[in-house]
Amino acid sequence: MGNKPKAFFLGSIVLNVLLIGLVAWGFFKMSYVNERVLISDVYANLVQLEESVHHQVEDDWTNLSLVTTRMDELFMGLSTSMNVGATTNMLSQHETDTLIDLQQILLTYQQLPIDSSEDYSDLTDSDQKRYEELGIILSDIDFKEISDDNISTESVMQKVEELVEELEMQ
Repeated sequence: MGNKPKAFFLGSIVLNVLLIGLVAWGFFKMSYVNERVLISDVYANLVQLEESVHHQVEDDWTNLSLVTTRMDELFMGLSTSMNVGATTNMLSQHETDTLIDLQQILLTYQQLPIDSSEDYSDLTDSDQKRYEELGIILSDIDFKEISDDNISTESVMQKVEELVEELEMQ
């Protein structure tokens, strides 16, 4: 083999290795983005919803819109996480189904106004009781036990699966 074919062959190998590295880097970057969206838009909103419900129970429901706003944020976070997961193909079908199940359950909690001028922060005693029960379930599952050091898609999805199972039993 002459020098030109050897140089071409070595150059081809180097380019292929670089291409494989670039593809792997992109894959890991997409995985990281998917995990961060799940953590910030689902996990964090579940923790905030739990805290908001407990705060309102302690304050005798003085600021009803706080809980309904947190629920809306969680609902939108689930949608965002599912969209990012579907777009990047980083969520398994089981994980996507679990998030869809949670979203469907949460739809039963949403207080949508009949017309745009109506305030949807008014909760009936029955609604408040349901939110209180949801707060207890969230406390029992203890999303806060996941430390910052070991938070991951798997740990969040495990807690979300527990939540869906508990809410389906109601």
